[in-house]
Amino acid sequence: MEIEYSASDEVRAAISRLGRTEDIQFSPDGDRLAVAALNENRLLILGIVVSWDTEPPAIALRNSLEVESDALQLPHGLSWIDERTIVVANRIGQLAIFELPEEPASGRVRLSPVQTLGDSANDLVKTPGSVSAVPVGADLIELAVCNNYVHHVSRHLVDRRMHYAPIASEILVRDGVTIPDGVTHSPSGRWIALSNHGHHNVLLFRNDRNLGPSSRAQAVLGGIKYPHGLSFADDGRTILVADAGAPFVHIYRSDGDWTGERQPDVSIQVVSDESFKRGNNDPTTGGPKGIDVTRDGKLMVISCQEEPIVFFDAREFLDQRVAAEPDNMSEAEGARESVLRYMAFDQLKMDEATAAIRRATELQLDMMTHSRSWRITAPLRWATGALRKAAPGWSAKHL
Repeated sequence: MEIEYSASDEVRAAISRLGRTEDIQFSPDGDRLAVAALNENRLLILGIVVSWDTEPPAIALRNSLEVESDALQLPHGLSWIDERTIVVANRIGQLAIFELPEEPASGRVRLSPVQTLGDSANDLVKTPGSVSAVPVGADLIELAVCNNYVHHVSRHLVDRRMHYAPIASEILVRDGVTIPDGVTHSPSGRWIALSNHGHHNVLLFRNDRNLGPSSRAQAVLGGIKYPHGLSFADDGRTILVADAGAPFVHIYRSDGDWTGERQPDVSIQVVSDESFKRGNNDPTTGGPKGIDVTRDGKLMVISCQEEPIVFFDAREFLDQRVAAEPDNMSEAEGARESVLRYMAFDQLKMDEATAAIRRATELQLDMMTHSRSWRITAPLRWATGALRKAAPGWSAKHL
């Protein structure tokens, strides 16, 4: 299943400089690949072209851009927000959001982040190790952040129009978690999967307004030594888990509704015995750290220190059929759910909630106020009513 790649001497030299890698991820359209070089305090951005017309498929790494920054301090996790924007979790630093050069480029570049989270002593972002970003509409982005050594996952709503400034934050998961070491959203954002390093399992939570610090997971995935990177596939019906303590990726399947305790449906060896033995300096290392699958479910990539970039033909083990009812959510629906969720947790002040809603389009606002039941939209109606009382003559048309 492994696929060799072609690359110039320059690109191969950049890959050889990676050292210890902790995370790897395809850009949304699959044209770029980002790798976190932990000890080198840099990112490597690779241009990638894949042809499926040959057997085996042909993969070419066309260019390499090494990103350096004072804000990169043991970069451990990363997630693409869009084709040019990437958020990085720094183990001994902050959460940093970077905008990459517009044109594909090679060489080295030094960047300053457009936004950081974790500046103050009482901030929820502490020792961030992994991050997952999902758009929820109205230019709002939801970030889920593993804060490794304070043992909680935080959630942050950031606004693209305000240079990704955070407008709301909360502790998302805390109870029963020890060293959360990987996090990802399902394609729709309805599920959040979490690598629970200290308990040797992966927890899956419904990402709704009922989710809070003491919530119990809907599903628990076992049969893992030290779970690390995670990736959903098959429209959220499959999840792949990189086992840092073994040379395997474990694959779990469902009908899209994750419940109960589960063992792997199949485990595939992705790191050679020789490489695993060389990297297995302690029980938590040697196996794959980073993992990702392209949106079409055809190509998987894994990364670890001994084998920094290895591609696999995912068609061998993933369902290539389109789901009858794909797990997706409209942009306006996502915006409404995100705003209402934060209001339900009382994490937004009235002016913050109003500002978030004002930035939605009239169409999105109409969907937010009319497309759900009276019970679901109650918090939004409460906000509207309060504003009418505070400012006579105010109406939704003023948003």
